[in-house]
Amino acid sequence: MVSIRSIRFAPAATHPSRVSTKRTNCGNQKVVLLTGLIASGKSSFARLLKQKGFKIIDTDSITASLYEEKTISALIIKTFLDYDILTGDKIDKAKLGQVVFQNPHLLKKLTAILREPGMAKLSQKLEALRIEGKRMVVITTAYGLELGLPEMCDEVWFIDTPQRIALPAFLSRDTANSSSRYEQIRAMQPSRAELLRVANRVFRNNQGVEKLSFWADQIAKEY
Repeated sequence: MVSIRSIRFAPAATHPSRVSTKRTNCGNQKVVLLTGLIASGKSSFARLLKQKGFKIIDTDSITASLYEEKTISALIIKTFLDYDILTGDKIDKAKLGQVVFQNPHLLKKLTAILREPGMAKLSQKLEALRIEGKRMVVITTAYGLELGLPEMCDEVWFIDTPQRIALPAFLSRDTANSSSRYEQIRAMQPSRAELLRVANRVFRNNQGVEKLSFWADQIAKEY
């Protein structure tokens, strides 16, 4: 996992053009979307928040579960029939990723297949947590804007990490990673300007890891 080297907090007023993300009929439950560009440190921050008692939902885990559903996996296999995305008779997510991150059109096709069932599962998880009495939920994702997640959340938190920190972190994850792959994935994501526009809170990752813990402590006190 990526280890954030810094974090700085910027209040919502820093971005007056942010869109509204207020939900309705959610009782006392507050849902936050934690997002950032590739290798920004979302997982590290989410892990710290979990240690503080926050409930974390990782959309990657929801997506992974969708590949196990026969109807959805069959549709993906049919859609990408001309591409090498299988290992045996199972979808190989690494192979599929290599295909879609090189072609925006194919990425849109995959997103179209996964979006509706993914959002349905997410909604079910949120409702179950609301019934359990979980008043604060943090959703982590790198593709929240494309999926329309801000509309399901009360706030958007953006980890803003410069490339000089994110790229080495990305390369250290896997020996198969490369600068060109980083650029491919980065090109598929929303721009930094788009994320700043929708963010209610911005954490600037440009200092030491102790700052990350500091802000996790501050958030725990606030909520």
